[in-house]
Amino acid sequence: MRKFELKRKLKEIGVKVEGNYVRKKDVEKIIAYQRKTSYTENDEQRYTSFLKELTKISYKYGIILDCVGGVYAVEDPSDIKSLQYTDDLGSGDLISSVTYTRWVNSMSN
Repeated sequence: MRKFELKRKLKEIGVKVEGNYVRKKDVEKIIAYQRKTSYTENDEQRYTSFLKELTKISYKYGIILDCVGGVYAVEDPSDIKSLQYTDDLGSGDLISSVTYTRWVNSMSN
């Protein structure tokens, strides 16, 4: 998105742009807009179901995850051709390596 397009979009949601900065009190407006436009209701439902299953798996294996960012929702799960996660427990990182059957526009938080 170009700079002028971003400024126009911010103005549309009621954020005052001063130079290249926004006011601290407008950050919540930006976050609320991003949350509202990023995921569909179906994505939210699938994510909630995923978390329930992940919780069961954590209890079963005694492994608990703390992840910040990097959550992706793919519109059609059948678009995933292959998926692997890093297996380096010592690093503390959980990183996916995914191949899609076709080009996919995934949404991230």
